[in-house]
Amino acid sequence: MSRQPSARPEDDDAAGETESPPETDATGAARHVTRKAGELSPRSMIAAFAVPWIMVLAVLGAAIGGGFLDRWLNTTPWLTIALIVLGVLGGGLQAYRSIMKALRGK
Repeated sequence: MSRQPSARPEDDDAAGETESPPETDATGAARHVTRKAGELSPRSMIAAFAVPWIMVLAVLGAAIGGGFLDRWLNTTPWLTIALIVLGVLGGGLQAYRSIMKALRGK
């Protein structure tokens, strides 16, 4: 259900709505969706909700892997610390990439 453009372009801008690229429904048919300015698409919202999980899993995986390697190589706690730092940096980079992709995909 998209809005018909008015005769005056300033009326369309005043409402704050923009025509987004076509999305597909469950059958694969393209449909146009009108979104308010700044509104995220469902795909962008899913990507935004994934960001905290990216950070947590990167750090958790690094901590578990570092603990295992420290016990095996008898280097406690140095590999755990190093891998946690790498996990934070890697998780932060991936979170940044996901956020930027979500913002571009509006």
